[in-house]
Amino acid sequence: MVRPETPKGVVLVLMPIGRDAATVAKLIERAGLRPVVCNTLQEVIENLEWVIEVVVVAEEALYGNNARVLEDWVGRQPPWSDQPFVVLTNRNEGGKFAAFRRELVIRLRNVGFLERPLQAITLQATVLSAERARRRQYQTRAYLEAQRGRLCRTGAFGCGENG
Repeated sequence: MVRPETPKGVVLVLMPIGRDAATVAKLIERAGLRPVVCNTLQEVIENLEWVIEVVVVAEEALYGNNARVLEDWVGRQPPWSDQPFVVLTNRNEGGKFAAFRRELVIRLRNVGFLERPLQAITLQATVLSAERARRRQYQTRAYLEAQRGRLCRTGAFGCGENG
């Protein structure tokens, strides 16, 4: 369980082309977070089972059917969870790209877009803001678990034998 005193957490980075992943990871680290560079979308999915604050992903990693795999994971989140995603986009403004981005909003739900090239402070501020929001979600989870435990100890309705 994440507690308020827990060090700032993990940011998954998926940027499969060029040196973008290393550059973004360095900027995230300078912001006081722990970047974990993933080489594939499957690696991102596997890491999402751990305590992850934010996922930073290049939009080219999500083209085609790749976003469906991530959408499936998003759909299985518990009710308290709303995993934040930061998608780095290109300047492409065509209808195909606009439709793809609208689709990502529907599939990933909690998604923000940053257009490349971008300033370091823009990336850092966005990731830190998403990280704070995710920590609030973990705090909400802890509160709900504590309330459930309290209700179960008092024999309140809705608690089974395993309480």
